[in-house]
Amino acid sequence: MQGLSDNDIFNLYEDYIGRLWISTYNGEPCYIWHDTVYNSDNSTYLKTWPKLQYINAMYGYDTNLYIGYLHGQLIHVTPHAIKWMATETDTTCKGKLTAIFRYKDTICVYSACSKYQIIGDRIVHQNALPPCYATTYNGYKITAFDNGVQVYRNNKLVVEYPTRNYGYNINDLYLDTRNNLFWSTNEGLTITNLYNRRQHKLFPNLRITSVKQDISGNYWVTTIGNGIFCINEALDDIKKIENIESYKVIKTKQEQLFFIKNNTLSALQDSFPAIHKLHLPFLDKYTPLYVDKDFALYREESSNSMYLYQFATSRYTTYDNVTARTVYVYNDKLITVTIQAINIFRLDRLKLSAYKTAYTGKVSSDYFLNGHLYFTGGKYLYVYNVDSNTLTKIDSFKHIFEVANIFCDRGKLMVFTKGGSVFTYCLATNRRCDVMHFPLTINEVAKIDNAYILNTSEGYYLYPFKKLFPLKIYYPFRQSDILFLYPRANGIISNIGGTLYYCNQQLLNKKNDTPTFSVNKVSIAGQNYYNDNITVYNSTSCNAAIDMNTLYFSNVSSFYQYRISHESEILTNWTAYKGNIIDILLNKPGLYEIEIRSVGSNDIISKPKVIHLTLSPPFYRSNIFYTSTIFSFFLAALYGFQVVSRRRKQKFMSELNYMQMEHRAINSLLNPHFIFNAINNIQSLINANSPVLANNYLVTLSRMIRQNIDNLQFNLIQVGKELNLVRNYVELQNLRFNNKIGIAIRHDINADAVYIPPLLIHTFVENAIVHGFPNEMDGFIITIELTLSVDNYLIIVVTDNGKGYYPGNHLNEEKSSLGIRFTQHRLDRLSEFCGVKFDLAIINLTGNKRQGTEVTIVIYAGLLNLLPNAII
Repeated sequence: MQGLSDNDIFNLYEDYIGRLWISTYNGEPCYIWHDTVYNSDNSTYLKTWPKLQYINAMYGYDTNLYIGYLHGQLIHVTPHAIKWMATETDTTCKGKLTAIFRYKDTICVYSACSKYQIIGDRIVHQNALPPCYATTYNGYKITAFDNGVQVYRNNKLVVEYPTRNYGYNINDLYLDTRNNLFWSTNEGLTITNLYNRRQHKLFPNLRITSVKQDISGNYWVTTIGNGIFCINEALDDIKKIENIESYKVIKTKQEQLFFIKNNTLSALQDSFPAIHKLHLPFLDKYTPLYVDKDFALYREESSNSMYLYQFATSRYTTYDNVTARTVYVYNDKLITVTIQAINIFRLDRLKLSAYKTAYTGKVSSDYFLNGHLYFTGGKYLYVYNVDSNTLTKIDSFKHIFEVANIFCDRGKLMVFTKGGSVFTYCLATNRRCDVMHFPLTINEVAKIDNAYILNTSEGYYLYPFKKLFPLKIYYPFRQSDILFLYPRANGIISNIGGTLYYCNQQLLNKKNDTPTFSVNKVSIAGQNYYNDNITVYNSTSCNAAIDMNTLYFSNVSSFYQYRISHESEILTNWTAYKGNIIDILLNKPGLYEIEIRSVGSNDIISKPKVIHLTLSPPFYRSNIFYTSTIFSFFLAALYGFQVVSRRRKQKFMSELNYMQMEHRAINSLLNPHFIFNAINNIQSLINANSPVLANNYLVTLSRMIRQNIDNLQFNLIQVGKELNLVRNYVELQNLRFNNKIGIAIRHDINADAVYIPPLLIHTFVENAIVHGFPNEMDGFIITIELTLSVDNYLIIVVTDNGKGYYPGNHLNEEKSSLGIRFTQHRLDRLSEFCGVKFDLAIINLTGNKRQGTEVTIVIYAGLLNLLPNAII
């Protein structure tokens, strides 16, 4: 088959429509699609492709591909044409192309010495780099240099793994969902977990070109010269032991495995499986029979001799004319089994003596358990009791069966014949209880914990103890690569193409318990779609036919279930469907999520596959059109609202400015009288020869006048400024009344962060002095308390202990009453415009030894944020 004529596979790449591209050493373009291989012989599309070796990097979107070759060539492939982006002579792509991937709307290309981008089929932004390799996965960008690997997420470094001597050797990088980074190099495959830093190596001395993971979780490893390997996802449970291509391998009935090479005998260690050398005289022509910590038994076929070697004394004894195919050690006895007889020896101080024959006749298969030797001879099944020296016939057969093996398990005796029959006997009664017949030719049987491994003419099968029929083994390696499987402790020793591996036996057929399927295509209105993100334009409804396929290596029957969501709303619960094509009616536009899963006959459910399908209606029936129309009406309404609001604000600001001018005019009614009195008082101090005190009062008066002028320029001022004005005012009044007025200010607020209208507190302090203070009274106190409520309202309480407030008709009283009415009106307009409430209450205090006036003002403390242009 052209394109796959050799084992030199450099890379695998699956594009968005399911084509598996295979790049080979000879450069022949080739891909597999729907179980058919396409190449230049049967595809006119591929005839025009260049035949360049080593396709090193590929990136595809829809049916377009960017393909980079080893020596710097780069082509853009569309369904109907090929466009050269760069050739080997171009300096832009000089050096080995290592990676192509998409980042946002840009194609990023990495070579051995530079990085550049492709925008609109133009190469831009070339940057020089040290030799490196880069790839992306699930939002991560991985960059490997000669001195380490760096993993980025959103352009931020999240993991840095230092290593050495990888940069020039890397053929491919792959990061899986479990953060395992696969380094494909010319010296083998290195697997590094980026977070726990665990690392192990596979396939040493092989030239690994790429690693890809299939939908079942298995990893496919391509090589130069050695074909493709498959590794199960449970990487930590597969460990390489040693390459044994040059060894002679011997397996014994005692579940011992021996390796012979260069006149040396080696065996597996008892702990972690590894080969270790046995120190004893040994030649390649010998066959090992049994080894423990005290002695070793081996034989020589040509001389009909058996050797017993003692490790403690380093001595060995030769026993001539003692032949044995299998030996069992039981207490002080040594049982030897040959094709023609069963003999018993006494093992005294590691010496053989007292030989006797227990059985003479043909012996085809045997198994020893608890002093009982079970064996077949001719048409009969026997058991020999070593302790009582008795031979018992268990069963007879009509025909002579060629027995593959015998096992004792859970009180049962299992006899496997090469013709595919399994006879089961009860060990307690030695009676036959069951017979099973399989249409398989059984060559060899190995026993593990809860099952048997059958080496048959059709490959390896797993026969669990409670199953009626064996299951074919698909894990952990390909059938054609398995030379033998051998049980060892909780694992299985596997000879895979001449390399010895240790595998956890619990992983056998683990993946086959879960049904696995793929989505071939989605058909809508006669058009086929091969990806899981589909958009159908100018349509408000459609029929979607989803064609699926259960993968061939699944050993459980299954049916499908599907669930439909529209715009994140679940429309249907899981619905069962039998058959491989699901027909679904989608009757309104928008984004659909169609979840499909497979349910096996063992009630195990596969992971769901999600198809995102968008129905995009005509423009006049689309949500965009409706949204734009509504948005236009909204903009018009918003514009009208803004016009009305602007006019309302302008009117309010005019009223506010008018009130401010009115307030200034009212305030000026008192200022001349107040200033005249203050000046007379200062003059009196000068006449009394108190220039220092007069100067202090003059400074206070000028400061107060300046504060008053400054504050009246703004709509809102800080509470602290208002309180300073009140203090200066009281200080000047004390000059007139000989310090008879006291003031106490208490608050727990930030006086510089809260804003109020100017003269709000001053108006009521002035009223308290003008109306509530009798001139003959000593100890007149004005108390100002400010608190902030939980709902951000400022509560101002002004209290005095004077004679109370009873307005009359003289000028000051009319002015004071006018000031109170103006203050109330101003607060009313501010609260109305800002949408908040206010309160103003004036009460005279009588009874309970209390007298005077109490003024309470409640005003919103956040007026600064609501009132435009109210900036200090």
